[in-house]
Amino acid sequence: MEDNIRHVLEGIREILVAENSAAKLFIESTYENRGKQYPEYLMNRDGFTLLAMGFTGKKALEWKLKYIQAFNAMEEQLKQPFELPKNMPETLRMLAAEIEQKELLANKVAEY
Repeated sequence: MEDNIRHVLEGIREILVAENSAAKLFIESTYENRGKQYPEYLMNRDGFTLLAMGFTGKKALEWKLKYIQAFNAMEEQLKQPFELPKNMPETLRMLAAEIEQKELLANKVAEY
C-alpha cells in the first residue's frame, strides 16, 4: 500500500516538475494519521485524468480505454444535428429526453 501511495505522489511531482501549467490542477497539502503528518495532493478531475494517463498496467489500460470510449461517445453526440422544437409538447419531450440522457451519462461516469 505504501508503495502505491509513494508511486502516486512521485507521479504528481513528476508532472509538476515537467509542466508549470499543471500546478493549478494539484494543491499540495498534508493529512494527519495517528499523530503523524503525511503529504497529500488535492486534485481536480483534470489533475486526476492527467495523472491516470501516465500510469501503466492492466487497470490503467482499462481506465484509459473507458475514457476513450466516453470521449468518442461525446464526440458522436456533438456531431448530431440539433433541431429546435416547433411547439410546447415537442419542447417538453426534448427536455425530458435530455434529462434522461444526462442521468444515463452521469450513471456511466459513476461506474468508472
